Amino acid sequence: MLTNWEFEKKCFLHKDMVYRIAFTYMKNVQESEDIFQEVFLKLYKREKGFGSEEHEKRWLIKVTTNLCNRY
Repeated sequence: MLTNWEFEKKCFLHKDMVYRIAFTYMKNVQESEDIFQEVFLKLYKREKGFGSEEHEKRWLIKVTTNLCNRY
């Protein structure tokens, strides 16, 4: 699991990308914010690390699109 500092850093780096993807799919601010929150909750709870920043970014994109499709 991530430390609070690591989590905040990752949120800061990826927040715009995750929100834009969610809003592109959902076309609704409230639903996009719900997806955004759920994506970062999954990231925070994730116990396994990532091999690289690129792998982490791809994971975030995939989780975001999957949640949007399920929503």
